[in-house]
Amino acid sequence: MRDSNTLFICSYYGEQTQCVVSIFSLIQIFKEQISQTSPEDEF
Repeated sequence: MRDSNTLFICSYYGEQTQCVVSIFSLIQIFKEQISQTSPEDEF
């Protein structure tokens, strides 16, 4: 569902830059969740 949301944002703006920013933000959140789950800072 999150991927669909990102694609929707990308299509809405119609700019790859915006799409990358949206994905980057999503990755940041995902990394934070991984950090909480795994103490290892290797990722």
